[in-house]
Amino acid sequence: MDFFAHQEQAQRKTTQLLALYALAVAAIMLAVYAVFSIALHQVLFWDAGLFGAVAGGTLLVVATGTLIKTSELSQGGRAVAEALGGQRVDGAGADPAARQLQNIVEEMAIASGIPVPPVYIMEEETGINAFAAGYAPGDAVVAVTRGSLQQLTRDELQGVVAHEFSHILTGDMRLNVRLIGVLHGILAIALVGYAALRLAPYLNSGARRSRDGKDGNAGMAIMFAMFAIGLALIAIGYIGVFFSNAIKSAVSRQREFRADAGAVQFTRNPSGLGGALLRIGGYKPQGRLAHHGAAQASHMFFVNGVRSFAASLFATHPPLQQRVQRILPEFKGNYEQLDTARSAGKFPAKPAAAAAFAPSSASIQPTVGAPQPEDVANAAEYIAALPAALATAAHEPFGACAVLYGLLLDADPAVRARQLDALGKSTPAALVAEVQRLRPMLANLAPHMRLPLASLSMPALRSLSPQQYKALRTSVHALTAADARLSIFEFALQRLLLRHLARAYQPQPPSANPTASLAKLQGPLSIVLQVLAAAGEPNAARAHAAFTTTLRKLLPAALVAATPSAQPALAELDAALDQLANATPQLKRSIVAACVECAATDGKLEVTEYELLRAITDSLDCPLPPLNPSRL
Repeated sequence: MDFFAHQEQAQRKTTQLLALYALAVAAIMLAVYAVFSIALHQVLFWDAGLFGAVAGGTLLVVATGTLIKTSELSQGGRAVAEALGGQRVDGAGADPAARQLQNIVEEMAIASGIPVPPVYIMEEETGINAFAAGYAPGDAVVAVTRGSLQQLTRDELQGVVAHEFSHILTGDMRLNVRLIGVLHGILAIALVGYAALRLAPYLNSGARRSRDGKDGNAGMAIMFAMFAIGLALIAIGYIGVFFSNAIKSAVSRQREFRADAGAVQFTRNPSGLGGALLRIGGYKPQGRLAHHGAAQASHMFFVNGVRSFAASLFATHPPLQQRVQRILPEFKGNYEQLDTARSAGKFPAKPAAAAAFAPSSASIQPTVGAPQPEDVANAAEYIAALPAALATAAHEPFGACAVLYGLLLDADPAVRARQLDALGKSTPAALVAEVQRLRPMLANLAPHMRLPLASLSMPALRSLSPQQYKALRTSVHALTAADARLSIFEFALQRLLLRHLARAYQPQPPSANPTASLAKLQGPLSIVLQVLAAAGEPNAARAHAAFTTTLRKLLPAALVAATPSAQPALAELDAALDQLANATPQLKRSIVAACVECAATDGKLEVTEYELLRAITDSLDCPLPPLNPSRL
């Protein structure tokens, strides 16, 4: 799975869809104009003034519909999951099936290098289905039907979750959520038609009262005209339905094949994902969803969740049989027969055909945006190695705050005393006591496990109230400022955690046009490479040489001082990363490759280097799996 190529492709697909969307709006304008022309003149003819009014009104309705829906979805994945009837999993009170799902999601997230997303269950849905939603990995959620938990084995559920993580990593998820908001606009004309039908009787009665009952015929005429316009607008609304389904179909079909391939590469277990698809094919409800909002989000689901003529005409998913055959070549079309044979172990769990999905080679350098099976195993080991008290604390808001504060406590007793004193002034005494209770366990935690533990606490931290979130940011900054210096770990933790939390509490405006010139980014790129080169190399001359070599590979004409200069402060790195985040996906490919090369110049990656590297790549929305201890 080529992470950067998929990101680039998602941007190109967006441009194509805008053209199709413009065509839909134009068709709706012409249809609305025809209705009003006939209603006002009893004949269809060109009237520039009327067309201008109709065009402006249509655009206003479409824009208003889009803005309203987009505003509803401003909270990202959480808004989508709750709109579809999802209920958030509470780690402490979850049933065994929900806890298993949460464990799978945590393993996948840590292996992918993204913050652990909250998990939602659609309790009323008996079909087997799932989706991931959000604008970015930091505000993503994973939602699964109760039917999935009841019908699938752990391996099958893992395959489904891995498929959804492929959508998160490739940018499909962001496009899916944006489509819901944008397409709602072209469906809004039908809503205006329904409003006209409801309004018509009141117009009739109002007309009668205004004329003291002397001209009832006029009121009846107004009422019938409004009824006619309302019915016509509802009919025109089906133009929006047509284009909406066409756009969703154009977006989704091939991406499902890619997500299947990514899931198999992720888990290296085609039997898991293939088995889930087999279960769906042989299960009477299949993936059907009962929720009234399912049609609007049909392009987001793991399998087709809507059964209708329009859904079959513009299918958002490839045929189930094709998906199974790509993963399990021995499938010949009989779901029950193969599922029975599979359960009896009559064919290998990992057939040779799956080799096409497997990674080509291993490297000491991590694979950005394309986690491997060893990363999943590594993540499972991380979670299993955590002390039970830390794992429990990370799953609820109070304990998650204590974990975060405890990770920032300094090893120097004098500095730690100042930190605890500052914390006591801004947080309740009970929270300070919890920090001190967890501190010995956090102090004994292996350094490479610190960032995964912080990631594990993300769902709990995202459930804080806005006031609690503000207090958290204040306390984090106070703890890192206690010794008047910012360590690489402190920088990485702040950058990774607070950046994603900010997206949940402070929705970000759309990005500006991406920067496509590497030369324009030489300044921030130089800062990032200088800090990275010095992170694992105490010798200033060797660090400068690594920085110079890496920068000139990217920009041969770059002017670099012959001798080392003062290292940029980590505060400067913050601003530099914000600038690099606006690069195009293909430029990010070059930037990330240069960063990895710079960090691994000496053939190894220290924990400190890796923490900084993760903060850098995460800032570019290019997630990096956690450090494998075998690479130390």
